[in-house]
Amino acid sequence: MSPATVSTPFFERMLEGFADPAMERAALDARQATRRTVQPQEVADAITFLASPVSGSVTGCRP
Repeated sequence: MSPATVSTPFFERMLEGFADPAMERAALDARQATRRTVQPQEVADAITFLASPVSGSVTGCRP
C-alpha cells in the first residue's frame, strides 16, 4: 500500500507550522496523483478490499 499524502492529525499540525497553511496545502495537493490529500478511511477501505477474497485477481505487480 502506497497511498498519496494522508490527511492525518499529524499532517494537519504540520500544515499549521507554515506561514500560509492554505497555500501550502494547495501546493502539496497539486503534487499528488489524486490532486488532493487522501482521507484515512480511503486507505482503510483499500486495505480492507485487498485483504478480502474479492481482490483475488489483484497481483500488485507492475509491468
